Amino acid sequence: MKALWNVVAASVTGTSHAKTGDPCQDRHAFRTLENGVVILGVADGAGSAERAGEGAECALHAGMAALEAGLAAGLPTDQEAWEALLTEAFSQARQAVVELAERENQPLRDFSTTLTVALAGPAWLVTGQIGDGVVVAQTETGELFTATEPQHGEYAGETFFLTMENALDLVA
Repeated sequence: MKALWNVVAASVTGTSHAKTGDPCQDRHAFRTLENGVVILGVADGAGSAERAGEGAECALHAGMAALEAGLAAGLPTDQEAWEALLTEAFSQARQAVVELAERENQPLRDFSTTLTVALAGPAWLVTGQIGDGVVVAQTETGELFTATEPQHGEYAGETFFLTMENALDLVA
């Protein structure tokens, strides 16, 4: 099958991390499936969390694997099935980070990360997120639009993380 997508991605150390010598805590990944569907994911490790990069890596890989496995039987046929697929992916991503924290005998908050995913076919786009990530897409006519809105907490600069106790209730 001819490739439908050109994906360009980068994770870059922010200026505040560069000044302090901290590594980039963000991760990204994508997969193009045999049927032409592309799965994209971004995990933004919390700058205040000691092992956020590890949490981001773990969440991203578990979430992407769950999405790919869920699509192996075919595309969901309605909104309820898409929501179930996304819920399962975020659940598995969160569980993977919980297990990582337990193995490392560290508090879960040390692995705090956001997670944003997008799945796209030739004529559709499905997104899911927890946190302040944004998915921007382009129409056939070249118009850009935001497919997600950043989630913010009560205070400026506050966001939601996959490691929060009620995280799965916050998935949008």
